[in-house]
Amino acid sequence: MRRVKVHQLLDSPAPHAQAQIELLWNVVALIPAGEVWTYGDVAAAAGLPGRARLAGRALKIAPPALHLPWHRVLRAGGRIAFAPRSSAFREQVQRLRAEGVRVERGRVVRPDQRFRPYALKKSLTVASSRDACSKSRPPERPSRCSTRPRV
Repeated sequence: MRRVKVHQLLDSPAPHAQAQIELLWNVVALIPAGEVWTYGDVAAAAGLPGRARLAGRALKIAPPALHLPWHRVLRAGGRIAFAPRSSAFREQVQRLRAEGVRVERGRVVRPDQRFRPYALKKSLTVASSRDACSKSRPPERPSRCSTRPRV
């Protein structure tokens, strides 16, 4: 059987892709029991906004030995990504219900209807090479991350 490397699955250079995948794995590992995040939330918390599909791919290729709480990551809107009636769908529903998460018709039902883990995102200190705010800028050029008053 031929071994497939991470960079072959992602069509990216191996070191860069592996670093991003490890960031995503670290973020998923920090999701507390009873909370759910979307793939987009995971990517944004890892400093990779707009890379929700990469977050999904990272979970797909994660080795089982990592014991990641993959079941706490959902599609946008709180939907389970697996096909209904599949074994993975049933397993995810079972794991979420065991943690006290309410699931109806393949969707997580939350009283506040918000799936963004604001409290934990603030405490994350995951560094990313793609984070625009971490790059130093000359004093004459304002940062893209500076807060501007909204009109």
